[in-house]
Amino acid sequence: MRALHILLSTLTGLISLGIVALGWLSVRHAFPASPILDHEILSGVPAHVVVSLTPFGGLFLCMLGIVGVLAAVYGMGYGLQYESRRYGVWLDVGLLGFVLSMAAVFVAANVFTFILAWELMSIVSYMLVVYDYHDRETVKSGLIYASMTQLGAAFLLTAFFILHAYTGSYEFAVFAKSAGAIPPVTRDLVFLSAFLGFAAKAGLMPFHIWLPRAHPAAPSHVSALMSGVMIKTALYGFLLVSVLWLRAPALWWGVLVAGAGAVSAFLGALHAGQEASLKRILAYSSIDNMGLLFLGAGMTLVELALRQPVLAGFALAATIYQAFNHAFFKSLLFQGAGAVLYATHAAPLNRLGGLIKTLPWTSIFIVGGLLSFSALPPGGGFVSEWMLFSAFARIGAAHLHSAVGAVTMLALVAFFATGALTVFSALRIFGIGFLADARSEEAATAREAPITMRISLAAGLLVIIAAGVWPPAAVNFIDNGLPQSLQFHAWRLWYGYNSHFSMWSIPILYTTVAAAAVLAGILPRLYLGRSRVTRVQTWTCGGERTPSMSYTAPGFSQPIRRVFHAAAIPFAIQYLYRPVWQLVVSTTTIFRRVQNGHVRAYLLYLFMTVLVLLVVAR
Repeated sequence: MRALHILLSTLTGLISLGIVALGWLSVRHAFPASPILDHEILSGVPAHVVVSLTPFGGLFLCMLGIVGVLAAVYGMGYGLQYESRRYGVWLDVGLLGFVLSMAAVFVAANVFTFILAWELMSIVSYMLVVYDYHDRETVKSGLIYASMTQLGAAFLLTAFFILHAYTGSYEFAVFAKSAGAIPPVTRDLVFLSAFLGFAAKAGLMPFHIWLPRAHPAAPSHVSALMSGVMIKTALYGFLLVSVLWLRAPALWWGVLVAGAGAVSAFLGALHAGQEASLKRILAYSSIDNMGLLFLGAGMTLVELALRQPVLAGFALAATIYQAFNHAFFKSLLFQGAGAVLYATHAAPLNRLGGLIKTLPWTSIFIVGGLLSFSALPPGGGFVSEWMLFSAFARIGAAHLHSAVGAVTMLALVAFFATGALTVFSALRIFGIGFLADARSEEAATAREAPITMRISLAAGLLVIIAAGVWPPAAVNFIDNGLPQSLQFHAWRLWYGYNSHFSMWSIPILYTTVAAAAVLAGILPRLYLGRSRVTRVQTWTCGGERTPSMSYTAPGFSQPIRRVFHAAAIPFAIQYLYRPVWQLVVSTTTIFRRVQNGHVRAYLLYLFMTVLVLLVVAR
């Protein structure tokens, strides 16, 4: 069983490397624009599997492949805890199927292929969410996730059928050529249907209720793929419909998307700062990061509506760069949380503490992820969020004395508020979970995770640092994958203002700062010699120091909870889903009276139905 586990994990890693290669070549325009596969499944019906490798899809293939490799390596060690179970190997099969189904979404070139891949991705991810099906809460989380993803699929089918009605085709290439000529009202309907469908998969509010339940319930490397890549399929699909197909959007499209993104970003970060479970914190932070991505997508649509392709391209590149960095640091953090759970079997922050002593390597990796998570150098999150800020600032400056300028200023306020709450969450995670003294026996006796898990964490940290240290290469690569009308020639951004700037300027700057910090710590010791340490009892009002004296997770977040008490109320559940559920229950209660168990009543229903059909037929 162990050999099969290693074999499947290795196969997943190799296939993920192949996906990276395909994505890289696609961005480099190595493949023709025509489909590379067009296979008819059933004659006479539009059931064709059509596959095309496009530069835009290649960007997301690269993202998927990198995270897939890290998840496969991580799973070699993480999956050993399921070795004694009969269904342990199915986790590896599910992970492989999950990676392949997401790749199929990014290469789909018609409606049938896209919906087929989309539903396969949803089914496989649902099965992975409920993998530990013995837990009743896990099963409930899976049902909520399945319900929301099917609701989103219904909206997507509506958008695709409307496009087919006006273009006469199910091919994406035809949509790209003809969708711009659809009447304005119909285009608005297509946009709204697509936005609602993809928002449900992205976890935007108020469609977010599945995400904080499903992501923590799944195995940690599956959570990394779900949060790092799967929810980005929604961003990919939304940009495909709104930017590449419909083009020339209405101004209110961008304002709506930016507003929904801003609300999701702020409220997601606010809820993340109040959760006590490590994986639920990360799940809520995924809502806030998807909010930022849709905020960037909304500002892209605003600039397209105002016919500013350079600013639109810059905002789009910043959005995709942020998507890359979020995929990298969120997968690292979810896998780091899995390493903590593997070592301690304790999920709440209040049962951790002192892990920097017992799990030093895991602590280093999580610190690196939290730096990028907080948009601090040298992680890639710093550069991508700086680009987002620059894009918003340039858009605001270009439309300062108009309504668009006001919208941009509100977007910046939401952006900065979200950033502040994100830093708060990072401090809370590390300060309570890794510093101070251990709050439980499990934390005090924790041991490092298996070597493959640590290799994956180390590789993920290197990817994050590379994305932050060499941003010119990353942004130029993204620029090559954008539609030609939106390419803003990123090299001008990095080299146009200063002829002395080179690809190595930022690495040299970071290396100089790091060397200066090391010297600042070493030179005083060399000059003053080794200091003598005298240990005395900690001043604790005459008592011994205990772990209970340090901050708890709820105590640390209490000021935020008090200030934003009204915003922390679950409005979506209280005012949307609960009334709908009560309506469904009350309606079914009424209909249950019809099914009374009497045969005479059923015969009467049948007789009345026949009479109605005869009247209608006549």
